[in-house]
Amino acid sequence: MVDYFGRYCLIVILLLGVSCRDKTPSSPFVKKKPVETTLFGDTRIDEYSWMHNRNDTAVIAHLERENAYTDAIMEGNLALRDKLYDEIKSKVPESEEFPPEKDGEYEYYDREEASLEYPIYLRRPLDGGKEEVVLDINVLANGHEYYNVTHHAVSPDGTLVAYLEDTNGDDLAALRIRALDGSFDRLVQPEKVSAYGLAWSRDGSTLYYTRPDKTQRSSEVWSHQFGRDPETDKLLFQEKDGKFWVDLITARSGDWIFIHSFADDASHILVIDAINSGANPREIVSLQDSVRVTEIEHLRTGENDGWFYGVNDGNGARDGQLVRRKVVAEENDSWEVLVPEQPGVQIRAFAVIRDWLVFEERRDGRRVVRVARHDGSEEHIIQATPRAGFTAFHLGPEYDREDICLITSGPLSAFTVHRYNPSTRSLTTIYQRKPAYDVDKLEAGVIFGTATDGTKIPVTYLRPKNARPDGSSPTILTGYGAVGVIMEPGHDVFREYASLVERGFTIAIAHPRGGGYYGKRWHDAGKLERSGVTFSDFVAAAEGMFNAGFTSPNKLALVGGSSGGLLVTATINLRPDLAKVVVAQVPFVDCLNSMLDPTLPVTTLDYPEYGNPKEERYYKSIKSFAPYENIGEFDYPDILAIQGINDARVAFWEPTKWVARIREKRKDKDGLTLLRMNMGAGHTGSSARNDAIMEQAEWQAFILDRIN
Repeated sequence: MVDYFGRYCLIVILLLGVSCRDKTPSSPFVKKKPVETTLFGDTRIDEYSWMHNRNDTAVIAHLERENAYTDAIMEGNLALRDKLYDEIKSKVPESEEFPPEKDGEYEYYDREEASLEYPIYLRRPLDGGKEEVVLDINVLANGHEYYNVTHHAVSPDGTLVAYLEDTNGDDLAALRIRALDGSFDRLVQPEKVSAYGLAWSRDGSTLYYTRPDKTQRSSEVWSHQFGRDPETDKLLFQEKDGKFWVDLITARSGDWIFIHSFADDASHILVIDAINSGANPREIVSLQDSVRVTEIEHLRTGENDGWFYGVNDGNGARDGQLVRRKVVAEENDSWEVLVPEQPGVQIRAFAVIRDWLVFEERRDGRRVVRVARHDGSEEHIIQATPRAGFTAFHLGPEYDREDICLITSGPLSAFTVHRYNPSTRSLTTIYQRKPAYDVDKLEAGVIFGTATDGTKIPVTYLRPKNARPDGSSPTILTGYGAVGVIMEPGHDVFREYASLVERGFTIAIAHPRGGGYYGKRWHDAGKLERSGVTFSDFVAAAEGMFNAGFTSPNKLALVGGSSGGLLVTATINLRPDLAKVVVAQVPFVDCLNSMLDPTLPVTTLDYPEYGNPKEERYYKSIKSFAPYENIGEFDYPDILAIQGINDARVAFWEPTKWVARIREKRKDKDGLTLLRMNMGAGHTGSSARNDAIMEQAEWQAFILDRIN
């Protein structure tokens, strides 16, 4: 038996051994095994590719040494970390219960309590009666180091709940069905299921779910007959093209289930008759239509009748047009345009309820909600957006409803839920979180940096009213900048930094091209061969803050996760003097090597965003910004990289290699380059709330220590 405890103690002793002259522990020694590759006449040498092998005990030992080294460096911050932990936890309400949503004969809601690590999903009968537990994640998580119910769906008759459980953070799930009377909890499929996508037939006899291919891309739709042997489950649809992701969407009417296979530039949609589950799926959008559908819905006008509605990019409508076609269509019937694209207005989400069409749109960088009758009459925008924030809708599953559930949130406006009646245009607030900080002492707004081509790059900020305009304010700058994602300036984004806000920090979100702040064209302007503009835009955002007197490089920390981790790490190769500290969370730093390997999870899904590097033009483009490839002999900021070993989206070895190469190359040898590897989680970190709070407290303590 291997003496793991003894080996760990030896590692700690080696790392903590110090000389009388220097009390700073030495960073872990990393051996080199150079591997040379040549593509398109370009030769690269990777000294650390041996770290890709998770089954190599030397790799695990190295990760343990990295964690021990980080522990040793962080030892002086433990009191600060624990103080931050207590502060963050104190902002968690003793019990927080979210407004219920009606579905059938019940209303459903969830509750979080400060004393519990996980939420509880609950319901109560509409006609009165006691509260019932749908899923208590605290009970289900017992005995698991990591536990996450990624999706759950109650059967239409309210007797069963199907749920997907991920027990290590790798985005693969087991499918289970539980009787809501507590009589059984049955495993249907072990770890073979995609962690997202479930749908029931109307009678509850059939459950539909998705399975991944060998790269963990959701690619198949299967049906399970409740009560039958899972070995008899049937494959209904398979998408073999690696750039497509397959999803299941239940129409709010409950009459149809959509199989949506989509990429950034195309969609293929089939429908399953939820009333007659024995019927084969039929196609309603083909690849020959050459459109990408972003939303798909159903308007009921009779049993198995009505209209299918969609938002697509046909006719060059990059920001979306509303189209429809009859459910019972003739062979030559096509999709008709109901609402053409409106310049400068992107349809981000769309829903159909009994009497209304509901649109969530971006207009000049702001998210708003617009409603209209089915015939287009009584159209209006709901005036509820807080300053520098957003309005969104959340309708739940109910089709026959009178009102719309609205959410508003902003830097100075806490997360709030409203009921809006579009007929009377009345707005009623039904729930509001307490602000995470004293909003009366703060100000928020948008400033702009100027990109190299003159484009104005918006930056949303929250800062103390008494902050001096002399560049002395400590500041966090964050962002995402990829796949059209928008880091919305909602209160919960700033809430994460509440303890830093209370210490006088400015918190800012940059919105570079590649993201979706100004719609699909803003995204397109920073993708494929144009991907590099995202990083220079981020530099411009920081420079805009410097020019406005908000902060200065020695007071600036850059924070980003996943593609946002790519954003901040690629940026410091462009401008290593831009910031004092970088926190890179699950950062996509070895993107060239990863994307050259199509067997890795999600690699092929990134091709529409960055291009396939096996084509020369995309190889050159990706190499030009890939953080691992462009490390130079610079004075880098102090760095903390955070990663989960089970991450299926960004491989654990990416930041592991990157940290090793940064340490080797950086000129300022007294600068810090740390790696925190979570040995029991994946892309989203620890699943238990208190563990996640401790992780947050640690990296924020690192920023405070290095900035001060």
